[in-house]
Amino acid sequence: MYTDNCSNTVSNRCYRTLSQLTSKLSRKFKTTFEAVSKIKNYLERNYDHFTQEPDFFVYNCCEYPTNYLEYNAHANDKVNPNDLCYTVSKDAKHNVTIPASKELLRIFKENLNNGHSIQAQYFGSEEGVIVGFPANNKGNMCSPPGSYDARYRPWYVETATPIPKDIVVVLDRSGTMSHGQSMKTAKDAAKTVVGTLNPKDRIGVVVFSDEAYTPPGSDETSSCFGRQLAYATSDNTKYLLDYLDGIRAFGGTNYMSALEKAFDLLRNSPAATVDTRKRRKAIIFLTDGKPGWASPDRILRLIADQNAQLGNEVMILTYAVGKEMEMDLEAQALLRNMSRQTMSNRSMGDITPGALKLIDSVDHLRLSLGSYYNFFSGFDLLKIPIVTSPYVSNYNVGLVLSVCLPVHQHRLQGVAAVDISLADLLEDVAYFRHGENSYAFVIDGTGRTFMHPYVPSLFWSSKNRPVFYDISSFEPHIQARSVIDSMKRGQRGHKSFLTKLVHSRGDTRRDGFYMKTVRANYYWRPVVGTNFSVCIVFTDTDRQVTPSGRWSSRHFVYHRLDLRRPTKVCGMRGSISSITHSVVKFTGAAFRNAYKYYNKEEDSDTVRRYENYMKGEDGRSTVFRKGVRQIVAVTEQIDDFWRATNSPSLLLRYVGFSNGVIRQFPADIFPKPYDHTTRPWYHSALAQRGSLVLTTPYKTATYGDLVVTLARVLYHGKVSGQHTKKDMVIGVMGLDVKVQFLERLLKKVMPDCSHARTSCFIVDTSGYLVYHEDFTHKHNEEVEYIHIIQKEADIARDLIQKGLMKKERCTSLSTKNIHYTWKLESGGVNSSWPKYRLQFVPDTNIYLGIKFVSQSIYQPCESCTADGGERATYRQCETWDDAHSCQCPCYVKAGYEYCNNRFPHISRSNPACPPEPPVVVYTKPVTSDELVAGLQECYQLNCEDRGESDCGTVFGCTWCSDRATQTTPCYPENRCIADTMTRSSTGDKHQAGKGRGVRRLPSPVDSDHVYETIRQLQLDMAARGQTMRDRSDTGESGYLRPAAISSHPAGDVEAETRVDVQGAISTVTLHADPAGTSPGELRRGGSEGSLAQTPSDDFVWM
Repeated sequence: MYTDNCSNTVSNRCYRTLSQLTSKLSRKFKTTFEAVSKIKNYLERNYDHFTQEPDFFVYNCCEYPTNYLEYNAHANDKVNPNDLCYTVSKDAKHNVTIPASKELLRIFKENLNNGHSIQAQYFGSEEGVIVGFPANNKGNMCSPPGSYDARYRPWYVETATPIPKDIVVVLDRSGTMSHGQSMKTAKDAAKTVVGTLNPKDRIGVVVFSDEAYTPPGSDETSSCFGRQLAYATSDNTKYLLDYLDGIRAFGGTNYMSALEKAFDLLRNSPAATVDTRKRRKAIIFLTDGKPGWASPDRILRLIADQNAQLGNEVMILTYAVGKEMEMDLEAQALLRNMSRQTMSNRSMGDITPGALKLIDSVDHLRLSLGSYYNFFSGFDLLKIPIVTSPYVSNYNVGLVLSVCLPVHQHRLQGVAAVDISLADLLEDVAYFRHGENSYAFVIDGTGRTFMHPYVPSLFWSSKNRPVFYDISSFEPHIQARSVIDSMKRGQRGHKSFLTKLVHSRGDTRRDGFYMKTVRANYYWRPVVGTNFSVCIVFTDTDRQVTPSGRWSSRHFVYHRLDLRRPTKVCGMRGSISSITHSVVKFTGAAFRNAYKYYNKEEDSDTVRRYENYMKGEDGRSTVFRKGVRQIVAVTEQIDDFWRATNSPSLLLRYVGFSNGVIRQFPADIFPKPYDHTTRPWYHSALAQRGSLVLTTPYKTATYGDLVVTLARVLYHGKVSGQHTKKDMVIGVMGLDVKVQFLERLLKKVMPDCSHARTSCFIVDTSGYLVYHEDFTHKHNEEVEYIHIIQKEADIARDLIQKGLMKKERCTSLSTKNIHYTWKLESGGVNSSWPKYRLQFVPDTNIYLGIKFVSQSIYQPCESCTADGGERATYRQCETWDDAHSCQCPCYVKAGYEYCNNRFPHISRSNPACPPEPPVVVYTKPVTSDELVAGLQECYQLNCEDRGESDCGTVFGCTWCSDRATQTTPCYPENRCIADTMTRSSTGDKHQAGKGRGVRRLPSPVDSDHVYETIRQLQLDMAARGQTMRDRSDTGESGYLRPAAISSHPAGDVEAETRVDVQGAISTVTLHADPAGTSPGELRRGGSEGSLAQTPSDDFVWM
């Protein structure tokens, strides 16, 4: 391997690296800009020639035949890449022009061939028609048909009105608005204005009757809407739209109060921090009648005085709502004079006249609001295309940007647009690595952050429209301000200064973070032809490692065993596996085109090409990045060790590298989104390099086992084999063991843990319990992320009061909360108190604790369970300002300024939290039954031969408990409950197929055991993709439900199970013996349930 360093000096290599990044980004933008320009130019030359009928047959998108569509990997959806289609808004006029032609289709197809980053291409017309490519019949354009109107979409309005806007919508809510459709029409008009703004615009809302009102804010937002304008972010526009929906008509019509409040919002708003060009200001005034008091002169004088204070910069657009206004000439005259500002003093500045428009119905909103759009239009200002804020695509490709240009033929005819995937556009920046601490970020000329390590992954779509914060939230250091200002101006440069980098200690929300002081070297330059800039950051210690030599693998096995099966495979609890070879999976970081990897389905040919390259049969690869094949080949040698030490007590062993390679044994199929470098175990090992790290227990996605991961970093190799914590880390290795395995090891090391008067536990440096004696007796969901404050409050309080466990905080940009976590310093705590001992284990992240069972002298800590059943690991703080308060990790509101879209309190003492690990939904590829049918099990577990000491340590075995026979056998997990339920009074074991047993129910019936047994069975079946079906006539399948009390015989009850050949339970039925004589009740935990009788005299739990 060889390494290089870019950051010790201002070297040509650093600038060359930056130049390569910006050049790639520039080429993608250039291709997209050229594509949208082609569409614009063609339409402007030919728009007069378009008619209602195109020169070839074109389908309405919503009626496009499904059999003409096929799955397209690029669009990640069913489309027709050889055709276009159109839709017409329900609000459009009759006989609209359909601007489609064979030549336009040719241009669309040519653009797609020239730019692999391009997604959808379309043109939205002023008449309400949209022509799109590729053709498809789904998405929001057809939900329902006619509902989509491009003219009301942010991409259209931002292009048609590119100048940043400050808008106040003033809405009349007086009692007369309840007549007819006036209120609905006015609200729809106001919502149309709010919904079409882009995040560079600012918006305010005033509603009035006898008085003027502004939105009060909510617990989720803030009260700033009553004081100033708010940036039109997704959070703010959603709140304002919901607020407008809730408006009800009542009271009088006080113009004066409404206008005063509107001007107050404009005057009190701080200077814009996003797009600081001169902003156009307007008041949009919607009413259905004359003012209830105040003369027209007073109203016009108020407008003159208020606007003079703002340099006469505010335009007033008035809208008369409802058919009654057509006859009210006096009211129209006042509204017209208000829009013209007839009494204003022009010496204070030129007046921009507005206009009066009538809105008689919702159907004519676009025409009626034309003065609003025309006032803000500015075609002469568009020297480069508009690049919109990212939003969720109509196709299944995640976040996209729309690159747009207005089409102008005599007047505005519409907007041409080309979508580009944000993940595709920025993948080189997202996966930029030049050492452990290096990173890159991208902003535009207004400071909006499009890519930064603290921004969540771009490669998976979000249901919500994202909020893009100003770069100051991510780069708060005072020395970074000059860098950001230079980037906004489109300049290039270099700067070096000391700063603190923030890294996760595992799962940020629970484990917290750590800070590292480094000398950071910032290099930045603009992306040619755009207003975007890229900055790369190196530290003095960063090195890039690239394995050298022509390495190749002998036995490369890709994890997709369903596509290409290796020679020797076996069954692992219902899944295909192998204990002959490990498998390899890649993340996006391993590929030259990560976007293509994530959005293209893998098949057997894909896997074969991977194999040929990894085995050296193909030379250079255009698919993988440098060093990937070498890492795969070098790590192959670990297979011999893993096979030699193979044991059913070790579930999984793996080694993951920063370049996107992970190797695992035994073999299993990974979900495609899985990225080991984002997982808590990986970050925990990095945070505590040189130490053996133990995670808290968690339930594995693969088999549902409760495990603890042991992990340690892997250093860049040295000849001496000796390493220090300052050495370069290239990956993390780990293994999973069951909690019971840890318990057995603990009792072996600490014999006192087996005594009745003592209890032992293991706690990590974040205060979470890795092991507690309760863990082996609870369901899985009750042991994940349990804090010491929950289980051992007296010990926790003692640690806090002695200053041995301290609080830390950071601000989560995704939740807008300040997260408080705890930290026990590694090796810094060896506490002893008569009631307990706590000893740090050197070279680990854990403490061994032993508690002497007695009455605690300390008061318990605050409850760790939030209202509504929230997990204790994410609850609102009660006394967060008290550093010594004894409560679990919690959060408070961060004081995010919604109106200004910024976090004012981010600082060194309260940094931005590193991003939380993405949620990966574990869905294996669909496989046929034949794939696993007949496979021999990988391990012969021999559970029945194991004793209590080693039963629970083996994956697949569990210690059962049978009250009826007073036995505690060790059985395979998927048979334990079945055997317990079907064991007869004589103790016979069931066989595969059908089993019966008889159990006596007392009177009144003690249902706890019955309920718990069936509940355990349901969980076990659910983990294996099975469902428990209720045999009652009225029951829903798949649920155990409480029901009304019913009487039943208190005689014998039989439990019948049907078990398949692999030991998986398919059905369970309880049969009542009619010989019973007295009724009994079923009660559990104070809630009532019943055994319900079916037509066959069987009883099933409801």
